[in-house]
Amino acid sequence: MADPYQLSARKNSWGMGVQDVKPKFPGGSDPAAEQHTELIFFVHGYNNIMSKAEDVWLQTLQLLVSDGASNHDLRKVVLFYWPGDVGRYRLLSAPFYSLMIKAAKKTAEKLADYLKRLRSPDGQKVRLRFVAHSLGCRVVLEALAQLHGAMDHIEVEDLLLMAAAVPAGLCTKPRAFSQWFSRWSEQALYSSRDRVLQLFFMPGQAMAGDLPEDGREAVGRCGKPIGRWRPITSDTHLGHGEYWRHKPTVARIGKLISPARYRERKVEGREISQRASSIEPWQVSERVLGPTRLVDLVTLPR
Repeated sequence: MADPYQLSARKNSWGMGVQDVKPKFPGGSDPAAEQHTELIFFVHGYNNIMSKAEDVWLQTLQLLVSDGASNHDLRKVVLFYWPGDVGRYRLLSAPFYSLMIKAAKKTAEKLADYLKRLRSPDGQKVRLRFVAHSLGCRVVLEALAQLHGAMDHIEVEDLLLMAAAVPAGLCTKPRAFSQWFSRWSEQALYSSRDRVLQLFFMPGQAMAGDLPEDGREAVGRCGKPIGRWRPITSDTHLGHGEYWRHKPTVARIGKLISPARYRERKVEGREISQRASSIEPWQVSERVLGPTRLVDLVTLPR
């Protein structure tokens, strides 16, 4: 399995402290020092020390490989670490959630500065996609809001937010996150069963003075505001920490990493289904059987 890029805005492997974005390891590969046509950033959430985020992402990458991701696909991935915790003991971080909002905003400034440095080899804009979880979604939205109108060398194509710890009210007009940042899609996966967001989100936001009068609930628990996110998604019923290791969700990530590969599989699935059954071709990509689409029930060459 190819190693993805690893960037960090952390001063330490655990605890608070934001620094300029640079490779996680001294002398490590830096996308900004190279040239790329496309990159996909993974951004972890609140209350994750560096080693915890790394362990979870390793499982995500293994699931992507199992789903057909190639080394070429994985070389587009950038694992982005930021200081969203206060120490090694996760229970101690919960009371300090309000401080993490400040850390997320400061990290967003550093990330925006870093993204401005990216270049492609052909002089075209670098195509970017983002997959973020929990308070990491706030990091990404803040960074993109800061970059809006100043994307001379980059273009955001897709945005996938999972369990977003972002007040829905901040995503309504005329507030900063109401604007469309991406060329193709901005999805918000949510869960009404997310107990972390249910219990800790609004009190923490209120303590930070960051809770709007309207739309106080987290995007990651309600999927609102209606009409802001495209394509529309349904309630995942997942726990807060389950997204990175949830196979249907990882399949969504895979589609962002390699859209062409998934389009290829879908077309092949239509052809096979036409020969194997009387189902109309358009139904193959739309019909859903639980979390698995009908096209995925067909064994396809990869």
